[in-house]
Amino acid sequence: MNESQEANDMTLDTLLSVARDIASEVPEDLLRRVFALQRAHQFDTDGRVASLQDLQHAIDDYIGQSASNGRVA
Repeated sequence: MNESQEANDMTLDTLLSVARDIASEVPEDLLRRVFALQRAHQFDTDGRVASLQDLQHAIDDYIGQSASNGRVA
């Protein structure tokens, strides 16, 4: 594992740990998906637009799944 991967893993681990402490209602799979999207677009020249669109899709998917499962998003 290279330094960049280790830093990403540490960042993700920290995000998940903090989320468990202060936002336990946010599903880990959603956090992992959002983290992966941000990492994928961080060096794109058009990354902001693509990242925002992908994030919107991820959140819409989560809300749709929550609604279909009878959970309030």
